[in-house]
Amino acid sequence: VEQISLSQKKWKIAILHHPPYTSGSSYTPGKTQWRLDWSRIGIDLVLAGHSHNYERLTVDEVVHIVSGVGGASPVGFGTALTQSIERITGSYGALKITVNPSALEISFRNTDDDELDQVVINKQHSPAR
Repeated sequence: VEQISLSQKKWKIAILHHPPYTSGSSYTPGKTQWRLDWSRIGIDLVLAGHSHNYERLTVDEVVHIVSGVGGASPVGFGTALTQSIERITGSYGALKITVNPSALEISFRNTDDDELDQVVINKQHSPAR
């Protein structure tokens, strides 16, 4: 955690297998031991899989994306967590992330290349935190 906070990199993305938060019916509420104060340590985006669906959440102003629909059979959702913004199941797909100095442009696309969700994260702080 300390090394992440000291990093001077423009964008900081945490990539996890198990999501800290998910409304997925098989994995709700997620791996609670990974519920760190991502904003305080300077993380801009948290990416995870494991839950076989797509979900976008915002927790303490940090976007969390669960994209576990790359191959295994998709599963549904239970009761949506309050932080959940978008939930998609029954569709295989992947993320397309475009990185530029001022924004991360994130698009979830299905196998027909249809955009099913999108979000832009703007850089509103200096790289040194």
